[in-house]
Amino acid sequence: MNSMKCILDPQSKVKLYFQLYKNIVDSIKEGTFTAGEKLPSIRDVVKELHVSRNTVNTAYQKLVEEGFISAKPKSGYVINEYNQFSAKAKELSGTKKKSQKSEESSNSNGDRNCLR
Repeated sequence: MNSMKCILDPQSKVKLYFQLYKNIVDSIKEGTFTAGEKLPSIRDVVKELHVSRNTVNTAYQKLVEEGFISAKPKSGYVINEYNQFSAKAKELSGTKKKSQKSEESSNSNGDRNCLR
């Protein structure tokens, strides 16, 4: 498990939790995070990115709901295999909701990539 360095823009109209969520999804799709790899703990991400615990928790919960990651008791969050993603996640990756398109287009400065 490596540290997660994401560039979040607090001035953006896009909510911080969604910026973090999108960074992690992009990293999973690009192979930066691999199946079975542990994500940094919520506490570590809070310290590193200087955001609230609720912001990180909301992003992680959205990732769990869509099947990108799994919560392992007393272990943390682990990246799932691509074929384990829920149908909803696959649907979202092909067609974006209108609200997500407008959020993404309002933050077009390209500062949303996770660095490791």
